[in-house]
Amino acid sequence: MQKLSDTRWACRERSLKALNKVLKALIKLLTDISESDLPDTAAGDAKMYLRAIDFEFLLCLEITTTVFQVTGVASDALQQKDLDLSTAYTVTDGVLDTVKNLRSEEEFKTIFQKAIEKAEDAGINIPTVPPGRGRKRKAPARYLHSATAAQDSHTFQTVEEFYRAKVYFTFLDTITEELGRRFKVDGWITVRS
Repeated sequence: MQKLSDTRWACRERSLKALNKVLKALIKLLTDISESDLPDTAAGDAKMYLRAIDFEFLLCLEITTTVFQVTGVASDALQQKDLDLSTAYTVTDGVLDTVKNLRSEEEFKTIFQKAIEKAEDAGINIPTVPPGRGRKRKAPARYLHSATAAQDSHTFQTVEEFYRAKVYFTFLDTITEELGRRFKVDGWITVRS
């Protein structure tokens, strides 16, 4: 397992790759610890971590790994000592285009299928009903006419539709906006560490 950096996206990519690589062994280890009769809190901690590794966790792992692989390559390229402005501009435009192209139903289906395969391989339940479908909540009056009111009242028919709209597209939109904010100012690239 690798330590996660708060500032370096390339470190996140390496951490996600490492977690993907050892996930099956990690689940086995946590299961063994949770089933042991250890006198300390290790078994309870292992059970807590195992409960956190659900289908949504696996899907988010697949989504973030896919996106951070793209940004990791760009991060490495932008840190080259002999990088010129034109190349930097080309790299950032390429990353923005690639992330924007990830925002499609086909790309999500591929990622969703990988998460299903991982869940089945690990013996993790795959939800059949979209989260929150069983409970209805009334929106406060001040939000009834807001831009997000229509989104919140939408009923998703499938788990895939829910995660595509609420997790995948939202994450990609946030990453795209952040990349645009971070690297583009009036058509020029700003290099920040």
